[in-house]
Amino acid sequence: MSAVRVADAPRPAVVSAAESARVLQGRRAVVFDLDGTLVDTLPDLVIALNAALAELGAPAVPPIVVRTTLHGGLEASAAGALRYLDLPESMAGPLALAYGRHYDRAPARRSVVYDGVPELLSRLVRDGVRIGVCTNKRGAQAERVLEATGLAPKVAAVVGADTCGRRKPDPAPLRLSMSRLGVGAAEAAFVGDSLVDVQTARAAGVDCVLHTAGYGIVAPDEPGVHARFGRYATLLAALTARP
Repeated sequence: MSAVRVADAPRPAVVSAAESARVLQGRRAVVFDLDGTLVDTLPDLVIALNAALAELGAPAVPPIVVRTTLHGGLEASAAGALRYLDLPESMAGPLALAYGRHYDRAPARRSVVYDGVPELLSRLVRDGVRIGVCTNKRGAQAERVLEATGLAPKVAAVVGADTCGRRKPDPAPLRLSMSRLGVGAAEAAFVGDSLVDVQTARAAGVDCVLHTAGYGIVAPDEPGVHARFGRYATLLAALTARP
């Protein structure tokens, strides 16, 4: 097997608000993931999952179980909890149903928007950029979180795991988001926080910007990451500073 040439190796996307602003500059639409990207939803997800486990007579799990599985949706976190507790897979269906029921009761009681998100979205909307949300939550759950956190008026399209019958990293939800926003792949960018988001953007042919303060862990040289940023306020300042 021939050695990989240096030129062929993926180039790490450094954490740079200026580079992230460059990627977003001039786009007609920006699509965002929700959990760990726009909103810190982990507290409510953990409460709901542990309430569901208690209902089935199982012990609670620590937040890390949810943090490392939530990008696959409620079902993935339910399965992760069963693996962590060494409980039978046959409980997955009942646990996922109970989890969803408890989460539906209070999807945003303790969830908070990341600092700088409202200001960044307002700036993008003022500049004529259309905003979408593409998430592995059910669409109705995502809309309730956006309403509760005050972000809903800024979002023109919400696509959830149940909207088109497929979930990320399948590119179909992101493509549907762009279709509803009336843009093509070259006119959009996708902002996420996980490997699932990067894989989704790559499969859809969309430039990806990574929010590094979210829940995911993405290798520095992961192909398909065009830029990374840690704070929305810094990203907004960099975007404002660009001509």
